[in-house]
Amino acid sequence: PPYRQAHLATRPLVKTPAVVPSYLDTNDSTQPQPEDIADSIDAPLTPDILAKANELNYDPVKIYEFVRNTIDIEWYAGGMKGAATTLQQGSGNDVDQAALLIALLRASNVPARYVHGVIELPVESIANTVGLSDQARVPEFLAKAGIAHQPLIRGGRVAAVEMEYTWVAAYVPYNNYRGAIVDASGMTWIPLAPAFKSITNTPSAGLFTAANLDAEQIKTNYFNAYQPQSPADHVRTELTAYLQTIDPEAVYEDQLGSRQIVQQNAGLLPSTLPFPVIAVTAENGTLNQAHQHYVRVIVREGSHANSNISLDTTLPVCALAGNRVTLSYQP
Repeated sequence: PPYRQAHLATRPLVKTPAVVPSYLDTNDSTQPQPEDIADSIDAPLTPDILAKANELNYDPVKIYEFVRNTIDIEWYAGGMKGAATTLQQGSGNDVDQAALLIALLRASNVPARYVHGVIELPVESIANTVGLSDQARVPEFLAKAGIAHQPLIRGGRVAAVEMEYTWVAAYVPYNNYRGAIVDASGMTWIPLAPAFKSITNTPSAGLFTAANLDAEQIKTNYFNAYQPQSPADHVRTELTAYLQTIDPEAVYEDQLGSRQIVQQNAGLLPSTLPFPVIAVTAENGTLNQAHQHYVRVIVREGSHANSNISLDTTLPVCALAGNRVTLSYQP
């Protein structure tokens, strides 16, 4: 089958070695480097990225608000999509939204870097973006997503979590107009967290329950045999058939819940991060291997496990995501 549930081992939080990020360097000695403005695998300056930067008038404020207000948040560990696919799909986790913001800023000749570390978030905040009604299940959710975290017990309950997170340091004109392009003076590094956002959730009409469908049975049947449809399309087919029996005029999409990003359009770049930072562990112009997913492809000359290897290559997932991959050879 094309999909399966992940059963990932819990990863410990990494809080050392601690580094001082550029935006907290009181000596102002951290100057942009060539890699802070360069094209990279995770933040490529593709035609789509360049076109979007042009559409946003190469304005750091408009670029930040575009990513903050229109790219939906997903929860998984590490970079998978990269900037181009995140823009194409309109969604991504903290790492991939950071990649998109960095690519758009660099396309606008604004230096930008990845910042990795550990932050603290209330369980209410995470439950809101996920749509969890039971906040106590947030640690379980993060574990299934493969995100390194540690629950914080306060008042006899899990009140917050410390978790790994990635955000952006951008070198922008900030002194007078906080990033607005009307004044290019006072260049300085500032932190930006485009993936941190509030969500308004509208519950579904309860069609799954009304149809008396058993989620575990559907999952078991789906994974036990080859399916030509994705899991979402498979469930849609089941529910659409049920709808036709009770109301032929009913539309499947009308039965679904919805989620909307709460917009923030201040016209200025934020002055601080929207969460407490427990530790900063890295600041890089390119996404390092510890925060990147990879695919390894091995081709052997025979059908046995010990047959000679003719191809052994490892590629970042973001270089393959959204693309057709062809393996060709000469006999």
